[in-house]
Amino acid sequence: MCERASGRGATSLRDGSEDFMLRVALAIAMLAVGAAGASAACPRGLKEAAGACVASCPGGYDDQGATCVYRRGGGTGGGN
Repeated sequence: MCERASGRGATSLRDGSEDFMLRVALAIAMLAVGAAGASAACPRGLKEAAGACVASCPGGYDDQGATCVYRRGGGTGGGN
């Protein structure tokens, strides 16, 4: 009777770890698809700027082809 109880516990543990690994693999796959699909989200002729599809880059953004990259304002800073 003890043998049977420990067998069930081992199976339950194995199923739990397999479930966890499956969830991790699925999460990684979803992240990979999201990263790959980000640049192809806008229709042909439009560029992606801050998550929106635009015909041309707005002020403060550099044109990088299919995407517009925010230009960070570089000040002198500090003031000492």
